[in-house]
Parts: sequence; C-alpha cells; structure tokens
Amino acid sequence: MSVNNPEKVTRQREERRSQILQASIGIFAKKGLAAAKISDIAEAAGISHGHVYNYYASKEELFVSLVKMLQERYGRVCEEARSREGNARDKLLWHARKIGEDENALNGMHVVLHAETIAGISAEEKREIPRRAVENLQPIIAIVKQGQEEGTFREGRPEDLAVLYFALLNGVSGARRRGLGAVASPDEEQLVGLLCK
Repeated sequence: MSVNNPEKVTRQREERRSQILQASIGIFAKKGLAAAKISDIAEAAGISHGHVYNYYASKEELFVSLVKMLQERYGRVCEEARSREGNARDKLLWHARKIGEDENALNGMHVVLHAETIAGISAEEKREIPRRAVENLQPIIAIVKQGQEEGTFREGRPEDLAVLYFALLNGVSGARRRGLGAVASPDEEQLVGLLCK
C-alpha cells in the first residue's frame, strides 16, 4: 500500500475489512462465536491468520462488526422493498426472494438471531442489536399497512404481522440451513401468502 495516497490506503483497508467480514459469515453461522477460529476465517478470506488481527483486535470485535454490518445490510434491503413501486404483496415477495436467494443473507439472519445470547458481546452491543432489529422492521410494517389498505393482507396489528413475517422468513431460512429442504421447502409465494386474506 502506498503511503502517498491516503485515500487509496483507506479504501484498501476497508475492502480488506469487508473481505474478512464476508468470509466470517458462513464460519460464524456454522460454528458460532465460541467454536469459530480466526484461522478458519483467515483461510476463508484467503489471508494469513495474523493478518486478520491487523483489522480486528479480537474475534469478538470481528463478530460485533459482522452483526452490525449484517443488520445494516438487511435494513437497506427492507427499505428498498418499501420504496419499490407496486402493491404490498409484490414488495414483500421481492423482499422474501431477495433474502432467500442470498446464502450470506440466510446465514446472516442466523448469526444475528443468536448474537444477543453470546457471552462475548458487551451489554451495550446486546442493547443495540434489538434496537437495530426494531428499526429494520419499520419498512416491513409500512408494507403490511399498505397491504391492509389495499385489502390484500389480513387484519390485525401491522406490527404483529410484520413480526410474524420476519419469524416465518427466519424459520424457513433456518430449515433450509438444517437441510430440511429435502423434506419440504416452502417458497416465498407460500410465505407471503400466509399474510394474505
């Protein structure tokens, strides 16, 4: 890296941090924080074990950064779904497909879901995880309200239906991760259909 171009150095550093985060998603989803090793993450990222520590001081810091990145990414997908043209059913169907087609998104949902229960995370970060989750739910609540106004979605509190949708999406992704897709694999049409009248 050239010290003559600080912007390039910063960009390369951020790219490497992102590379490490991306590589860690599957490792943390499969093994959890306690069993995951920095050497596994380094191998998946294609870098040396010690090089990871140039970007993250500890495995816990890496994990917390990952959870935050995953929640921010999921929030952008939720907001994109809300701002799309069209009816609420199509927006939610787009959202479910967008999440369902991305293995990192499915693994990421698993990582975030279990993050609050992990001992190596600070109390402050454990408070931030549900705060970000509630924030990410707001676009889905707006879509549900739109669907109710259109007469497409069931009656009920939009917040409850949005949480139900999220729980179903997470449950289907978890079932796929555990190999239950060979027995039954509900698709996005079925998932969104459960919210419809």
